[in-house]
Amino acid sequence: MKHRRSALLALTLVVALSGLVGAQQLRTFAPEIALSPPSFASNNQAGEAATRPLQRQPDETTAIDADRYVLVSNQFVFAIPDGWYVHDQNAAIGRPGPYGVVILSEVNLRRLSSAMPGSDLAARVADVSAGVGSGSVPSFLVDRQAARTGMTCDGFSDDERQNLLRDFTALAGAAPREPPDVETVRVGGCEGLRFRVRYGGSSGSNWTFLAYAVSDGNVLYDFFVRNEDQYFDNNLPPLEKAVSTLVFMSDGREEVEPLFAHPTPPPSGYSWRAATEPLSRVLVPNGWHYRVEVNPGSAEAYFISKEPIPEDAEPGQANFQTGISLHVARGIRQSTRVSPRDYVAGLRDSLGSPGSPMEVLRLDDLNVGRLAGFEAQTVGGSGSPVLRMHSMFLADEAENTAYIAMFETPAEQWAAEWPVAETVFKYLLSELDDRGR
Repeated sequence: MKHRRSALLALTLVVALSGLVGAQQLRTFAPEIALSPPSFASNNQAGEAATRPLQRQPDETTAIDADRYVLVSNQFVFAIPDGWYVHDQNAAIGRPGPYGVVILSEVNLRRLSSAMPGSDLAARVADVSAGVGSGSVPSFLVDRQAARTGMTCDGFSDDERQNLLRDFTALAGAAPREPPDVETVRVGGCEGLRFRVRYGGSSGSNWTFLAYAVSDGNVLYDFFVRNEDQYFDNNLPPLEKAVSTLVFMSDGREEVEPLFAHPTPPPSGYSWRAATEPLSRVLVPNGWHYRVEVNPGSAEAYFISKEPIPEDAEPGQANFQTGISLHVARGIRQSTRVSPRDYVAGLRDSLGSPGSPMEVLRLDDLNVGRLAGFEAQTVGGSGSPVLRMHSMFLADEAENTAYIAMFETPAEQWAAEWPVAETVFKYLLSELDDRGR
């Protein structure tokens, strides 16, 4: 059998930065992302990437106190230390999907130029790659591979269990100093394996490899650290906390519910709901409805509505009269062939253009940390009732991303509904400001 670990035997950090990726290989990809400008008329006409609803799979994990929860590629949620970042290597090179390595680290790997000034790019990438590999850079990793027959949420077959142990022993890369410690554990509500082995490095240093392996039947997940012993104890707690708070997501279940209490209490009358990076959380008025649609690595859409959203609504068709649509569009340069700043400027130029059914009531510049754009209020529409809207458009040049948030309600309900939505916008801006610095 051809085993699956060769890609991890030598860890290569892949960083999308100014068209350069990798410490050992520099390649440029230009993925085609289905991204079209949003309509200024209503939510059910908004253009967006093809997406699918985010659902929760029931799980037995009890959430513990944690700094911050993150949703990774619409596959799972877990807790990581506040200030850490999620780096999906495949998405970083324009090939998002359910497989590949995800690095959780206190270093923003997509912005190495600002994180590690004073040396050339190749040296920075090499330094961080070596630091993640040894553990001197606080981090842990997730490897995602297609599950094989014998890998399910109920556990691993005897053959696959032996294959995993063989793979993990090979990944350690040296003769162990003691027999590996292997036990059956629960991970995200599924039966998995915990594997730990200590071994000697080629330079005489001592290393420890610890991994949790689990499958949902579609993907095999390995959550692991492989560190020099002097760094292992620093990286073990974040890994253990992440695994203990893990919740898998799957299609065909009830719409995702609030998974945990956020350390920062929400304002009275609101609740925090889980979101994917870089937001991590969205504020939702109590009694309103929440829907998430994700196309991993390229676009996320969040819908917060006063009216229920039908469970069978097609992606991008979360019809409602009163509510908020938030779109996070990644890979702007590749999908539109313009910069995020120029993309947002183009949307501004089209606002209130001749023939538009919307009248512009207000148009102001908006700057949030390194993000720049504008906000607008409009009224009108081609249908009934007449809508009044508040929209926000922000460009993030460093992350090659645009944020688009739109609140809409019938014009006669504006005075009652806008104060509710305005609180959501204020907290959203605060969240973007925190994550964008």
